[in-house]
This record gives sequence, C-alpha cells and structure tokens, in this order.
Amino acid sequence: MLCGQGNNKKPDAGKLQDLLKPTGAAMEKIESLKDRRSKQFNHLAMVAEGGACLQWVCIEPTPAPYLGDIIPGSEMYANKVMLFCLSVTASTCGSVFFLKMRC
Repeated sequence: MLCGQGNNKKPDAGKLQDLLKPTGAAMEKIESLKDRRSKQFNHLAMVAEGGACLQWVCIEPTPAPYLGDIIPGSEMYANKVMLFCLSVTASTCGSVFFLKMRC
C-alpha cells in the first residue's frame, strides 16, 4: 500500500477503507489465532500486538503517539519469547530480534 501511495494525495475515506481491507483481514486472522491455552501464545500475542502498528496509516494528524502506546505491548511479549527461546532454540530468538529491529 505504501509503495503505491507514496506519491499520491490521501485517498478519501471510502477508498482508504478499500485499501485497508486486506490489512484488516490479516490483523483479524492474527488476533483470532491468539489462544491463552496455546504453547505459542506469547509468540502469537507478539505478532498480534505488533500487527496493530499497521493501523498507523489511519491516525491523524501524526501516528507517533499511537505507535508509542502500541509498540511496548509487542515488546513485552517479545521479551517473554526471548526468555523462553534462550533456553530452547536460537532460531526463534533471531525472528524476535528481526521484529524488534523493525519497530
């Protein structure tokens, strides 16, 4: 979406909703996978909380305060995953470091 819209004016509300439908569907799918009984709950919660950052395109006038509120939630779960994975496997740690570097 960003690549296609970088040089264009902000779309009207209806067009913006259409552009955001695939992102919204992906966010709903991620959120639906969160199950506290799952062994992967912290992993899923980390991705779901981080996925909420994708809503920044709808925030006006500036998304910085919104992102400042959202990112710590994802980091909390990322830290839990890191503590777990340090005792199990290093490959999971690599994916968490990648996500943390993107935020």
